[in-house]
Amino acid sequence: SGHRQASSKLVGDEIKQKYDGIACQYRPKEIVFDIDKQHGVRITYTKAWRARENALNSIKGTPEESYKLLPLWCAMLEKNNPGTFTSIKTYGDNSFLYCFMALGQSKAGFSKVRPVVAVDGTHLKGRYKGTLYVAACFDGNEKIYPLAFGIGDTENESSYVWFFERFKEAYGEVDDFVFITDRQRFGEGDCESISQRSSWTLHVPP
Repeated sequence: SGHRQASSKLVGDEIKQKYDGIACQYRPKEIVFDIDKQHGVRITYTKAWRARENALNSIKGTPEESYKLLPLWCAMLEKNNPGTFTSIKTYGDNSFLYCFMALGQSKAGFSKVRPVVAVDGTHLKGRYKGTLYVAACFDGNEKIYPLAFGIGDTENESSYVWFFERFKEAYGEVDDFVFITDRQRFGEGDCESISQRSSWTLHVPP
């Protein structure tokens, strides 16, 4: 079980300075090695993992605390970035379900972009998992132009419909715009259903 006096909290306090940078990747196996080398104390991988969580929570706060701050963060984002649109959806118990964000700077140049929007999702790591959605297109200089970001539980019809509905709220009714998504995630039936429910044209490339 590792050295009993070397609690995960104590080890977490010891290694906290290792997480000064956002991109820092100080892994449990490295913690085990360093504690043994520097202090001659052998701890388990599990204790090193808990120490890492304690260190990160003491620096950044817990995920639960971060979710509670999300409405305030969105309000400040809208206040300090004119034209920005944000939206949050919760479960009945007020726990987090979806989040959407379109920055005012992106909305300002929307009329100049090409009318084909690619929408894709990627899995989030961490305690609560989830999916990050991104909508982007090309501008007149063939550069990627980000339009909106969202967070949901999984890549499913309900979360995509909610994302597209919020996109319409942010950007309004736009004629002749086509949305493209990954063909491996949705079949034609799913795309037709999403298109009908959100009133956007969703296309799956062959």
